Amino acid sequence: MMEGRQPPEIAHDPGDAPDNPFLKLRSRTLIWWMIVGSIVAFVVAALAGLILPLDSMESATGDVVVEVAIYGLVAAWIVWACRNVDIDLARLVGRVPAGYNWLPAVGLLVTTMTFSLGSLSVTFYGLSRVSPELLESLLTAGAPDLDSMISLVWWVVGAVAVAPVLEEVLFRGVFLSRWGVKWGIGTAIVVSSAIFGILHVDAAGGMASGVVASLLYLQSRTLIVPIAFHAANNLVATAAMFMPASDEPWTFAAELAEIEAMALPGLAMVAVTLPVLIWYVRRHWPSRDAEIPYIKE
Repeated sequence: MMEGRQPPEIAHDPGDAPDNPFLKLRSRTLIWWMIVGSIVAFVVAALAGLILPLDSMESATGDVVVEVAIYGLVAAWIVWACRNVDIDLARLVGRVPAGYNWLPAVGLLVTTMTFSLGSLSVTFYGLSRVSPELLESLLTAGAPDLDSMISLVWWVVGAVAVAPVLEEVLFRGVFLSRWGVKWGIGTAIVVSSAIFGILHVDAAGGMASGVVASLLYLQSRTLIVPIAFHAANNLVATAAMFMPASDEPWTFAAELAEIEAMALPGLAMVAVTLPVLIWYVRRHWPSRDAEIPYIKE
């Protein structure tokens, strides 16, 4: 038996630091949280319908209540999951560095919004040829009821304030950090951005925005930058919906004609902006040993 021989030193990934609480977080618990929470919300709504005279409630108000409940469940899970593994939410959100240059973020905002508009136009054109029924349902579902003040107020507040905060904390803060520790930051960016895109009407544009928001988070080490990026995107999109339009009533046939007219311009938008986005992503893609902002010194 040889004496004095030391065992070989084992290299550890930076994300395996003992004080990294994301090693203990289980993101899959959100699925069960949403299932159980949705069942409870459904039961409560059903009981309320039996006890209270809710038959006269506006459908728009009911839609708002459902959306608020969904966001509430997500917010509750974030707080519960972070507290359960001692994640400091204030530290997770972080602070904007002194003298931070916002100009690149503005340029990225214009580029990603142009790409999203183009990809959405191409997607809608494709759907108009393959499944017009699905396209019509997408165009009418989720639109605000212009005759309901509650719907209008929630549409603006939800899109510009609530959604950017919750979605960035969830996808960029929690998921990116957890999966970055588990699989590496590069894989985490792709997976979290893909899921983010799938949950939006324009999957390609949503994924592109998710990737850019992830890189902005990693560069600035604060969620405030991607939150502002997300909020500005939604603000412009929301404002565009309230711009003066034709006096003619909305019809699906008229919408189809507009979609067909936008197909080629949309393809041109994608052709111009996609190389810019690819260049930015390749230039700022994190290294394999990059650390998540939460534990990075």
